[in-house]
Amino acid sequence: MKVRISFLLLTLLWISALWAQENYEKLPGYVDLKGIDEFKNADETVEVFITKPLLKLVASFSSGQDSSLANLLSGLALIRVEKFDIPKKKLKKVTKLIQRTSKELESKHWIRMLRAKEKDEHVEIFIKEDKGHVAGLLIMSVKKDKEAVFVNIVGKIDMDQLGKLSKKFDIPKLDSLPREKGKK
Repeated sequence: MKVRISFLLLTLLWISALWAQENYEKLPGYVDLKGIDEFKNADETVEVFITKPLLKLVASFSSGQDSSLANLLSGLALIRVEKFDIPKKKLKKVTKLIQRTSKELESKHWIRMLRAKEKDEHVEIFIKEDKGHVAGLLIMSVKKDKEAVFVNIVGKIDMDQLGKLSKKFDIPKLDSLPREKGKK
């Protein structure tokens, strides 16, 4: 009897969790990276998809130890990271993907924060503002003959906290992002 009740409770929790799942694609800071699936067959790939429930859990666990991290994570809905190796023969396709995505973001009123082109590296960073706060961040980076990285952070993003955390965890490029208006 206890097993049946436990099973029933777990099933109900699972079903309610499915209903509670957010449709991230409808959030203003979400970016549909069309065409990226082609590169997921690379020898080395990393995919990270951290959703709101896990972000809230980590925020609550870290609130006593690192309030900056807890504050940043509590406003987020999604962190998505796609990293893959790119051979020479696919470099042009990745570059075109970045160019196409940049044009699409600009047409949807995203703000380009950074474009850096060097001999072996190309980086672009965009933010999406919504109702007076940053609702999305997209980082696209490609290193010639090495790797491509796409990071999409969705939710209410505190740029001040993000900058502090990037310095703390030594994440280049993020610490140079502008702070929110009125913050130091």
